Amino acid sequence: MASKENGLINVACPLCASDRGRLLFTGGDRLLGRGGLFGVTECRECGFRFTSPRPTREGMLHYYPRSYGPYQGFSNFGAGLSVNRSSVFSRLKNDLKHAILCRRYRYRFSSATMGLRPLQGLPQFVVARAERLAGWVFERRNPRIPVYQGHGRALDIGCGNGNYMMFLKGLGWDTTGFDVTDNLAEPVRKAGIPIFTGSLDVLQHQEGSFDLITMWHVLEHLYDPAADLRLVRRLLADGGTLLIEVPNSDSITARLFRADWFPWDLPRHLNHFTPANLRRMLEESGFRVKPITHFCKTTLPNTLRYWLESRNRGGLLGPLDREDRWCRWIRRLGHPLQWCRSGETIFATATQLETAPECRSFGMPGKRAVPRTE
Repeated sequence: MASKENGLINVACPLCASDRGRLLFTGGDRLLGRGGLFGVTECRECGFRFTSPRPTREGMLHYYPRSYGPYQGFSNFGAGLSVNRSSVFSRLKNDLKHAILCRRYRYRFSSATMGLRPLQGLPQFVVARAERLAGWVFERRNPRIPVYQGHGRALDIGCGNGNYMMFLKGLGWDTTGFDVTDNLAEPVRKAGIPIFTGSLDVLQHQEGSFDLITMWHVLEHLYDPAADLRLVRRLLADGGTLLIEVPNSDSITARLFRADWFPWDLPRHLNHFTPANLRRMLEESGFRVKPITHFCKTTLPNTLRYWLESRNRGGLLGPLDREDRWCRWIRRLGHPLQWCRSGETIFATATQLETAPECRSFGMPGKRAVPRTE
């Protein structure tokens, strides 16, 4: 049951619907400074953490201006897969990427596109072991590259400026995007990739149409994530795959820095997942979930900045205010956390169950969507 106070709304647990919660801490919009005081609440029944009190659905739009980070900074997402012929080592790395993408991910590239293939002259057992090791590293460094399904259809929910959609299109996918508002970068607009904006229920007429659906740091933004996941399941074609990435509120850094942990991102992040409750929500929404993995992506420099600010130590912020070598070294300190399964980012791969719960409609802010292909 929801209650409204001072323009904010208190909500029940998005996972188990219990209205018994305890307030962990309160905070404002520290990223964009757009006002308000919000709370992170933990459900007493299931332990799920969520933002309550929070803005209304319509009020949430105020916290997504065009200056919001995911709408900015378009770049070539797949730059790491491109050819670099400047050295033998670069050509060797490129050749290994070619082998991995073709044999493990089922992509097809010409040798002119992917490099000079210097491995061809080496003994077969050396090539096999090199590819095995490189594949292990590649999969962990590139979790967002899906297995190819032969000109399959892909839907990127929360597509932002369209960076990832362009990457998928370059790999051969038939790509579609969705976001609350249209913030596509000009190269994506010129590529003619269709985008739907407003409310996701506009995609209901495309049920069973997508072989791949991606939600990169989207699920934590949704007002009713369980209902949204049930409808996402209906959008998947038979044998389709859902890829999800969210912050891990049970990470060591979240527990250590508490309210100063950067990925709380109040009020935009409404749901704060752990590996256990992410798995539970997916399974209750009709998905079969593969083992959840932790990744080395870390926001430690930003978290330290918040921590210093909250203690009036602004004079120590110098190295953290610019992306220099000190900031990069601080970020690397967070990388070992993935090995003890306490990384700041968790990644889930899910497929459909044969039978699943009934779906309810999406509940995202905005007017009913109209597809845009400009």
